[in-house]
Amino acid sequence: MLNYPEDSAGSIMTLEYIGLDPDICIGDALKKIKSLDVHSETVNTCYVIEKHKLLGTVSALDLLTNDDDELISDVMEDNPITVNTLADKEEVAQLFNKYDVLTIPVLDNEKCIVGILTVDDAIDVIQEEAEEDFQKMAAIAPTDKPYLKISVWNLWKVRISWLILLMLSATFTGLIISSFEDALSKLVVALTLCATVICAKIIGCVLPIVAKAFKLDPAVMASPFITTIVDAVSLIVYFGVAVTLIPKLG
Repeated sequence: MLNYPEDSAGSIMTLEYIGLDPDICIGDALKKIKSLDVHSETVNTCYVIEKHKLLGTVSALDLLTNDDDELISDVMEDNPITVNTLADKEEVAQLFNKYDVLTIPVLDNEKCIVGILTVDDAIDVIQEEAEEDFQKMAAIAPTDKPYLKISVWNLWKVRISWLILLMLSATFTGLIISSFEDALSKLVVALTLCATVICAKIIGCVLPIVAKAFKLDPAVMASPFITTIVDAVSLIVYFGVAVTLIPKLG
């Protein structure tokens, strides 16, 4: 498991699962399950395996509600949802939410089952990604340590790059204001408010989409970075309209 990439499904999977032969009967399957020392959460779903290949799944409910002499192959569900060992763990976590399942088998490149992911794993991933997104939205580079346990020096290092970027963008905003200083005293607010609001909404929607198209995290485009860009563009629109209208109003 340590050989898989840190953000892959293989790095967070568990090796504790129940594998059943498709040719045994339910009665024998139940005896096998009782004899195994496995984690209780993996008993909900058993995996039908032949020569390391995943053929299907059978739930504990199916085992309890069908006759003991029925074969596993007759009650199993074909074509279960699976993921590759190298699949991104964040995308895997979304599969749990999409398909409302408790476990997902993990297959290698040869389509052999090597482990499973549980809903607990998905919750941990979602929480970790949410914390990382909030850090980016707060202009803090993601870190593994809790905020209160980070030293002042390390906190400075994770924030300085964002602070410099925001400082430069704020300087650009200030230059726009100073360039149109005379226009600040003129009553054109009502005529330009709609245009600035529309532009701000469009930018707020487009920037995360653009980030995703370039395979960047959309959270990077979130506040406060997106706020600075919206402010700058809104000022350009506002003063552009103001300068156009001032001669006419005069």
